[in-house]
Amino acid sequence: MAILCLAVIAGAFIFYGVSENTASDEFEISFEGKIAEYPDERPDKTILIVAPVSGEEIQPVRVRVSAINNEDYSYGERVRVTGSIKEPENFADFNWRGYLAKEGVAYEMYGPKIEKVQDADKDIFHFAFLLRDKLQKGINASLLPPHSSLYSAMLLGNKSGLSQTDKDNLARAGLSHIVAISGMHIAVIALILFFLFLSAGMWRQHASIAVLLVLAFYIIMIGAPASAIRAGIMASVLIAAQFLGRPNSSVRALLLAAAVMVLLNPYIVRYDIGFQLSFLAVLGILLFSERIEKFLRNLQRRIVELATGQKATKDRRVTSFAAEGKFKFTSVLALTLSAQIFTFPVIFYHFGNFSLASPITNLLVVPLLPAVLISGFVSAAGGMAGGLVASVLAAPAWMFSNYIWSVVNLFG
Repeated sequence: MAILCLAVIAGAFIFYGVSENTASDEFEISFEGKIAEYPDERPDKTILIVAPVSGEEIQPVRVRVSAINNEDYSYGERVRVTGSIKEPENFADFNWRGYLAKEGVAYEMYGPKIEKVQDADKDIFHFAFLLRDKLQKGINASLLPPHSSLYSAMLLGNKSGLSQTDKDNLARAGLSHIVAISGMHIAVIALILFFLFLSAGMWRQHASIAVLLVLAFYIIMIGAPASAIRAGIMASVLIAAQFLGRPNSSVRALLLAAAVMVLLNPYIVRYDIGFQLSFLAVLGILLFSERIEKFLRNLQRRIVELATGQKATKDRRVTSFAAEGKFKFTSVLALTLSAQIFTFPVIFYHFGNFSLASPITNLLVVPLLPAVLISGFVSAAGGMAGGLVASVLAAPAWMFSNYIWSVVNLFG
C-alpha cells in the first residue's frame, strides 16, 4: 500500500509538471539516431520514432519523425535527420503532448531530410524483425484482404491494412479490441504456448520459463512498442500466478507491477489504452476466471444430465489449466469472459460507441481466439512455403476469418 501511495504522489508531480502545453518555437537541428520502433507506414508518409545518439539539445528523449519520401526504413537503422524540430502542441480537446510523452517522445519533425548512415546491427531485434517481415509476406501470400488485414493486426500489430470502414464495423460490433494487442491477447497466446509445451512433455516450471522467453521474443518481433511491453509485464504476472501455483499473492504482485510502471511513466494511466486494458484484463482473470469456470462446468454438467437422463459427477474443485495441462473449452471461455467483464468499461470509453450487440458478438468470437491465432500463424508459415501448401494451410484461417467478418457485418 505504501508503494502504491508513493507511486500515485510521484506520478501526479511528474504528470502535472510536464503535461501542460507551453509555447514552443521551432529550431533547426541535425542529429544522428537509431530508428527505435518498427516504422509505421501510411499511404502518404512513414512515421519513425528516432532515438538520438548525438545532439545534446534533445537527448535522451525520442523524436517522432514524419518522413514524406518514399524510402524504406528498418528498425535499428542509424540515420541522420536534418530539419525543423519543435515540441508537440496540444489540440483543443486532446493532450497530444502527454500522449506522446508516455512513449518517451518529446519532439516532432515534419518532412525533414533523412540520410541513412548505417544498417541495423545483426542482433536479436534485427532477426526478430526479419521474421516479422517474412510472416507478413506469408500472410499476404496465403490470404486476401480483408482476411490478411485481420491476421496482420491480430498477430503482428499491423493495422495499416484495415480500412476505416473495417475499423468502424469492428467498433459498432463491439470487437475493436480483438485487433489490439493487450494483456488478454498475450494471455491467450501464453495459454496456447503453455499447452503446446506441456503436450511436448515439459515440466510445468520449465514450460513457464519457455512461455516467458517466447513472449519476450514475440513482443520484440511486433516492434517492441511500449504498450506491448507493458502488456507483456502484466501477462507475466498472470503466468507466474496461474502457472507457477501462487494465485494467492497474484493480485498484490499485479498491483506492485502496475505501481512501479506508473511511477516510472505516469502518462500510461491516462493515455495508454494498452496498459489500461492489460491491467484490467489480468485483474479480471485473477479475480473471476475460476468462479466463471466453475459456473460453466456446473452448467455443462446440467446440460449433460438433461441430455442423457443420468446424474453426472459434480466437480467440487476447479483445477487450473496449468495444473491439469489440458486444453479445455471452459478454461478458455472463462479466461476470455472474465477479461471482457473488466475491460468493457474502458473499451466503451475509448472506442466511443456502445454496441448493444457487444455481449453477443464477444460470446461468438472471443472464445475462438486461440484457434484463430493458431490458424493465423499456420497460414503465415504456409504462405512462406508457397505453392499448394499455402492454400491447404490457409484454409482454416480463411474459415475463421470469414466467420469473424460475417459476425462483424451482421452486427456492425
